[in-house]
Amino acid sequence: FSYENLDNATIAFNKMLQQIYFKVPNSDYVSSEGCTCVSPANDDPHFSRDGQLLLGERYADKVLEICYPDL
Repeated sequence: FSYENLDNATIAFNKMLQQIYFKVPNSDYVSSEGCTCVSPANDDPHFSRDGQLLLGERYADKVLEICYPDL
């Protein structure tokens, strides 16, 4: 998956997601940048095992940040 090949609608949607916490209480987003996909040669949008683990770590960090801001 290549972030360089995103169309304008996808770029706009991703920017909107980055601002979701302004509209939805107790929400936020994490980036999937750097997460590898199952089949990079085919520009597959599904994350590989390593990509899923990286995204899971980011989600866990974000949950801790939101739920336990004093840690």
